[in-house]
Amino acid sequence: MTDKNSIRIAFITPWPPQETGIGDFAFDLVTDLLNFEIVIHVFTDCENPVKVNGVDFFNPNTSDLAQLTDYDLRIYQMGNNVHFHLYMLDLIKEYPGIVHLHDMVLHHLMGWITWMQGDLRSYLRLLSKWYGSKVSFLCHEMMKRDAMTWDTEIVTDIPLFEEFLQYADGCIVNSEFAKNKVQKAFPELPVYRIVHALKGMNIVEKKYHGNHKPLNIGVFGGIEPNKNVDVILEVFSRLTQRKSDWILHLVGGVAESCKHIPELPLKLGIADNVAFHGRLDDESFKKKMSNMDLILSLRFPTMGETSGVVTRAMQMGIPAIVNDIGWYAELPDFVDKVPTKNMSEHLLKLLFKYLSEEDYLTKKRREFIKYSQNNLNVNAIVKSYFKILKYEWEKRIDFFPVKSIANLVDDLKIIEDSLLRNTIKQLQIIF
Repeated sequence: MTDKNSIRIAFITPWPPQETGIGDFAFDLVTDLLNFEIVIHVFTDCENPVKVNGVDFFNPNTSDLAQLTDYDLRIYQMGNNVHFHLYMLDLIKEYPGIVHLHDMVLHHLMGWITWMQGDLRSYLRLLSKWYGSKVSFLCHEMMKRDAMTWDTEIVTDIPLFEEFLQYADGCIVNSEFAKNKVQKAFPELPVYRIVHALKGMNIVEKKYHGNHKPLNIGVFGGIEPNKNVDVILEVFSRLTQRKSDWILHLVGGVAESCKHIPELPLKLGIADNVAFHGRLDDESFKKKMSNMDLILSLRFPTMGETSGVVTRAMQMGIPAIVNDIGWYAELPDFVDKVPTKNMSEHLLKLLFKYLSEEDYLTKKRREFIKYSQNNLNVNAIVKSYFKILKYEWEKRIDFFPVKSIANLVDDLKIIEDSLLRNTIKQLQIIF
């Protein structure tokens, strides 16, 4: 599709086989967007990118980047992983574009290029620039006590996405939580919220009877401190005193800071009920998840993320228990949510309910299936994504009749343009 009506787009993104969910998302999105009047070139530092018919690939490290000025739109698929997104920091300064902010908190990325390189002054200067000297001072005091800001719940109030988004001319997010944060920081930046869903996920057929034992319960994704796996294991050690007809599956690599986790089941007396599966490839990951009866995703503190694990579970019709925080708090009422205060007690009661009440799991499963069928249609989401891109393109070519604005709002019901808002007030943080 190279006619004059086609939109020419540069996607700056991670890409398979790089091991990142954002790269997988970009691959699926680009593949489906080709069904519209669109020309796509992918800029990625992936050395051997998986090819897609009709898409040209360029490496930012070896290509003539001046050609980025030739596109109608530039789309940055942005996350906080240094290995996959660091080069984008310099690119967006020179070539502004629309940022799909997958990870709301970029504090880790900014911390890595400043403090972790021995440049504390630049790190504190960034904090002062965006949040004021008081916040910078308090964060410094925390660091003196070996409390890293990015490991605490306050990080969503000082996400440091501002240093990147200051160059953006539009932003796409996947939650109201992230949308509100971005709009407060940049009142005149167009911000769009779009539903997150993944391609190739189907409802898993399951039938439950009174003798369906044991219950397969899964925790998926890398084992890191904010996944609260230690809390989950402690709860299961208490649960097994009353109910032992369950198997807990832990799927994902173990971070260095959690290297003690694999030893906990034996210490807690539940080693026979816990299985570690390590990191799996995508197909094995999906197959393992499809065998689960219940998913646990307890993120605290949240980094403002939209969980691909929970999204997959919902698309498969598998019930999930989450924390009542960030994007997770926005999930429908039928999703069981655990408060971050007294997390263990609330989780214990919920798990006992799933294991004791025969109809509870069946009821939850019906609700997840219904929601998936009505709200997580990938084709409809891709169509909405294209409409956002077309909307932004028409603004740039001075071809934007008033009627199209009304039509877009009616069709998408997701556009969140933050023009004419009050200027941002200084962020107040209570330690």
